[in-house]
Amino acid sequence: MARKTRKRSNSAPLTLKAALQHLEQGRTERAERELSRLTGQDRQGEVWRALTIARERLEMPSALEAAHRAAERGGTEDDLKRLFRIGRANDDSQAMIAAADRLAELDPESSTWANARVLARLRLGELESALEVARGNVERRPDGPSSLRLQAGALRGMTGDREGAVAECREALADRGFQTREGDDGKPHVLILKAMSRTPPRINRQSGQITFETGNDLSTHVARAGYPTSDVYAEALQDRPELMDQAPPADVVLCSITDADKSPDELATAQELVERLGLPVVNHPSRILQTRRDANARRFANTPGVRFPKTVAVPVQDVSDPVMAVEEAMESNGIQYPVILRSAGLQTGRWMYRIENRRELRRMQVTDRVRELYLIEWLDTRDPATGLFRKFRAFLIGDELHPAHAYFTPEWNVHGDSAAELLRQRPDLYERARNFLVNPEGELSNQGWEAVHHALKQTGLDICGIDCSPDAEGNIVIFEANAAMQIAPHVREGMEFQREHGEGNAALSVQLVGQRAIRK
Repeated sequence: MARKTRKRSNSAPLTLKAALQHLEQGRTERAERELSRLTGQDRQGEVWRALTIARERLEMPSALEAAHRAAERGGTEDDLKRLFRIGRANDDSQAMIAAADRLAELDPESSTWANARVLARLRLGELESALEVARGNVERRPDGPSSLRLQAGALRGMTGDREGAVAECREALADRGFQTREGDDGKPHVLILKAMSRTPPRINRQSGQITFETGNDLSTHVARAGYPTSDVYAEALQDRPELMDQAPPADVVLCSITDADKSPDELATAQELVERLGLPVVNHPSRILQTRRDANARRFANTPGVRFPKTVAVPVQDVSDPVMAVEEAMESNGIQYPVILRSAGLQTGRWMYRIENRRELRRMQVTDRVRELYLIEWLDTRDPATGLFRKFRAFLIGDELHPAHAYFTPEWNVHGDSAAELLRQRPDLYERARNFLVNPEGELSNQGWEAVHHALKQTGLDICGIDCSPDAEGNIVIFEANAAMQIAPHVREGMEFQREHGEGNAALSVQLVGQRAIRK
């Protein structure tokens, strides 16, 4: 008698079950093959969902297509999150937009997906669309986190409405007040003073992080080191004076308002707060206020072994003829062509020009945003051996002086990008840049290095950077000395040897913050 066989009514679920078992047990490639044969029978998105997981694990480009199909057919929250994640990994902003928009509909109270909707459009370069979404987020959640309004304010600035951006961000910062972040047990609590200083923040198009221009990178390294922190912006203290009496308990204050030219009012506000608190302070606001470029010129005028260019502040805001104001300052201070003109309160060499003669000066255009110019004496610091301009950076950290980098370029306005390109072409300069980090005296001489150390100690700052170069007579020409320099900046291609050294300087700076708190 023939044996009866049970007829399979539906082989797909059994095959799908087996494929899912392969996926759960780590046999991803086999699962992917099985699932690929089942896509035509998929109705609820189960196959595409599993296929997305398999292809994402295998880092297959087709994972994005599978994620789209799963979201279309199933559309669960996990499907949409997977689509957003894979879209981001593949730099597919349209996929990110589709997923984030639907996730925000599913969870209207989620700040994460409200932000993601903006980020996706920002990555696509659609600033106006991103701003529209950001404004909608604020309107739907008027009592939502201040980050939503900061995001909208930053986008207003990025689309050209600078004044509106400053006003909106200032309001958001005032409402936020003190922002506290947890840290490692046993580490001192650091109160960080910051400022916007009439400059709206920007949003990183890749990460979505909101960043302010003012301040150096020390506060970031403090947080990464596990210190509990609270930060507040000087504008918030100005707009809500009651915050002066609401500071959270802290063990040490770090002033991250670092530009005396850009932030005099904000530094004065910070000084008032630290005097009320009576806590140890790293980089006291009153000391930072004394690091204007013209103040440094007076400070270092009689320092042995040091030259600081004659530097005169020329107010130009609401001045009918800024060029005439510069000419009058040149005559009254005995400064001859060529001269350097730069806008006060801007770092990294922006709005800085060498003017060769009166004709060039007359062609100069001063925008309404420029409040004050620095007229700076030109001092030639070219290397007699190579004809290149040099810039050496070092940091005073506590009582010790530490080298940071050495740049060589044919251009007088020395920048890291052109320096890195030249280092890749010139092995001799590459070796000099490396050697400076272990033997700075080799470039500046023993007397020059000691002169730099002595000069920085005159600032009274705990952590202070300097850019300088020797002249033909062996004197050290100081270009600037302040607390605004990045301690461990982005390392350019060809200059990777700087990374460990920069991270070491950052670690020493963080250590000083902790030690200052212990002294309490």
